[in-house]
Amino acid sequence: MRNTTKQYSAIATKQRFFQGEGIASSANRTDTASYYSNNQSQTEITNEQQQIFPSLERVTSPTVCTDAAAYYLNRRPQTLRAWACLENGPIRPLRINGRLAWRVSDLLALLNGGL
Repeated sequence: MRNTTKQYSAIATKQRFFQGEGIASSANRTDTASYYSNNQSQTEITNEQQQIFPSLERVTSPTVCTDAAAYYLNRRPQTLRAWACLENGPIRPLRINGRLAWRVSDLLALLNGGL
């Protein structure tokens, strides 16, 4: 009799999990899918980004952060992080206290067809 109760309990738990009470509920997946399928594509440049990052020629510091470098290269920041980790990208960042800093001169050279 006790085995039957455990089996019923396990089945009920699985049913609750797949009905949306579990960690990987279908509602979360739908929300994520709708987030990425909105009218604006992931690579499209928004007005906010244009205001945050000045043109690369106007940058006065010798390096920029990963988000800025990704914006200028039209890549996702995670792509640049992968280049840094695997050391297989067209440019390599400086590591300053464990953070990545991308040389403006390298970015300009890459965008102008160099490197």
